[in-house]
Amino acid sequence: MSFQAMTWAVAQKCGSPSSKLVLLMLADHCNGHTGQCNPRHKRLAEACEMRVETLKDHLRKLEALGLITIVAQFAVGVQLPNQYILNLDVVGANTPGGGGEKHPGG
Repeated sequence: MSFQAMTWAVAQKCGSPSSKLVLLMLADHCNGHTGQCNPRHKRLAEACEMRVETLKDHLRKLEALGLITIVAQFAVGVQLPNQYILNLDVVGANTPGGGGEKHPGG
């Protein structure tokens, strides 16, 4: 878990409690050293107590809001679990009065 990722996720506006929960669970799975966040859909859905199809809808919504980037991964033509990048470099893009400012040096 990355404390920075969790703090950032708490501050974001996601449009619904379920989307916020998905963002928080992604942040909880974020490796603070590598920045990688790649839980399987089934594991993430279980943590959020929702169906996988519902989870995927919320992931797409979070990506549309610019909060995450979904990176599909493949090896020898087989799809592996997606990698999720939390867009931590944007501050306040989805908070009241936020202007989407970038971190210094970001």
